[in-house]
Amino acid sequence: MKRFVLRWAILFIAANVFGFVVHGLLLQGDYAATPQLLRTQDDANRHFVYMLIGFASSAAALVWIYSSGIQSRPWLGQGIRFGIAVWMLTSLPWFLTYYAVQPWPGVVVAKQISFELVTVLLMGIINAGLHRRESATAQRPARAAAEGVLPLGTKESVARNVAQA
Repeated sequence: MKRFVLRWAILFIAANVFGFVVHGLLLQGDYAATPQLLRTQDDANRHFVYMLIGFASSAAALVWIYSSGIQSRPWLGQGIRFGIAVWMLTSLPWFLTYYAVQPWPGVVVAKQISFELVTVLLMGIINAGLHRRESATAQRPARAAAEGVLPLGTKESVARNVAQA
């Protein structure tokens, strides 16, 4: 549980930092050009807690889902694949849906989608890095089996030892 909370906290902080960089800095001018589509700054400030709740739940889900599907593959590749899958499941459809129902300029939506891809890939890589130990542990039996060495205590190793005796 302690590792989960630590991983959650790191991803929560990363989500806030990336969200600020993308939406508060990189897209600030684009958003200023379309004020009719956004809350006023005062209204946004009053609703900020909902964004924090969203980042908190997203970070928890990312840690939970990733930790449930660690494979016996290198952690970096897993993080990239996970990031792409999360982006395709969340950011891509969300921004395309917003584009379909709100009059966002296409160039802004393209920037949002692109920046979110980078952000979610980084989140996937960070998440995978936080799970490196479990990824390495999952790789050991696969490597050993590929080399003809079976882990002690498995049915296969016991059967081999009995057959060799």
